[in-house]
Amino acid sequence: MNKTLVTSTSAIFIYLLGTGFFYISLLKVLGSYGVGIFIALISYGNFFGQITTFGLDNQYLLTTLDSKTNNIYIFLSYFKRIIIPIIINIFIAIICGIFIFNFKNISSLFLISVMIIYIPLSQLIQSQFISSNNTFSRVLWFSSQPWIKSLGFIFILFFNKESIYNFDQVIVSAKLKTAIFMGILIVIIFLLVFHNIKKISKNNKVNKPSKRFENNNQNLFFGIDHINFHFAFSLVIPTASLFLNNEQTSSLALAYSIYSFPHLLFFIIWQQLYLKKITKLILNNKSRIVILIINRIKVRIILPLVIILIFCFSISIPFIFNVFRIEFPNFSYELLILCLSLFPSIYIIYQSTLINSIGKIKIKSIYGIILNLIYFMLLIFVARKYSSIGVVILHSIFIYSRSFIYDMIIYRNYNYNKLH
Repeated sequence: MNKTLVTSTSAIFIYLLGTGFFYISLLKVLGSYGVGIFIALISYGNFFGQITTFGLDNQYLLTTLDSKTNNIYIFLSYFKRIIIPIIINIFIAIICGIFIFNFKNISSLFLISVMIIYIPLSQLIQSQFISSNNTFSRVLWFSSQPWIKSLGFIFILFFNKESIYNFDQVIVSAKLKTAIFMGILIVIIFLLVFHNIKKISKNNKVNKPSKRFENNNQNLFFGIDHINFHFAFSLVIPTASLFLNNEQTSSLALAYSIYSFPHLLFFIIWQQLYLKKITKLILNNKSRIVILIINRIKVRIILPLVIILIFCFSISIPFIFNVFRIEFPNFSYELLILCLSLFPSIYIIYQSTLINSIGKIKIKSIYGIILNLIYFMLLIFVARKYSSIGVVILHSIFIYSRSFIYDMIIYRNYNYNKLH
């Protein structure tokens, strides 16, 4: 079997195992009462963490590939550029959290701050997968990201001493302990990455990163596009939770987390097996080959993945919950409605790659802003009047609308012959 495929498969499995452990631990400790609250908080922190990267992680990857080296100067230059955005976004997140989303206790604000630090650093760490030649390092750097969250929460299973009947106190304690353990793990793994790159760089002559990807307009629109995606992806649950009770929030959060799993899985497959190849083709302006490869992936991977996962959802999830003796709210209707939009949800990875490769990131970003504003205005109305079922119906309509608009951009900027 191909060594790259074995390495990638191992990394994917360990990554997804960490994600699964996180959600199982979350349910085991907090149950249906608290899991929605916690996922809303994690999603909120995740959004501001993604804003912090503002496309810098992608730029770091492009610079590394362009210079053909994984160098300490390149790593440190992007690390330094993240520090100020982290501070600004922690400040904005705390202000918005207090006055809009009701995240007022210290444990919530501390966990949000840790999440904002965790996202950009973990993505820089994860990018080592692309540039590393050592098999063990490739698996470690890529799969470490979800385990930072998982181990941070799993430790609570061993150290939680509060009464199970005092759920509010358990939630506060869980947020505080998760943030503390995550912070410790972030520092340890970051130091390992730093040591690894420093060791590699001893025989390296590169003294500064490439400036090829420093175009401000390009960075701006890639950053806006990055925010557009995570705006809809991360803020759905925190926004809806303002108008739903805890049980409804938990139903929505669990359904949305499971629904997001295929997108995460395909993104990991894409990042592991295709990103480096596709990126190099884009850098060399070979868009036609990019289209041919992606069209094959669409038929051979995306469609079978959607069908298999929908089937697996219906069998594996009840089985896993029963094995671990986990009580959970009924979220089957929410999950069923969301699954109807699985294909266009995964399809966006293909669409984004193609739109970016033909240089239409600006128009994609503008359409994204308009669509998100309409979506969130409707979300507030729907969540208040139609509960969690209304939210998932609206979200599915939004996914199909976005897919239609992105396809329109692609077909308007490519001749039919080029697409086939």
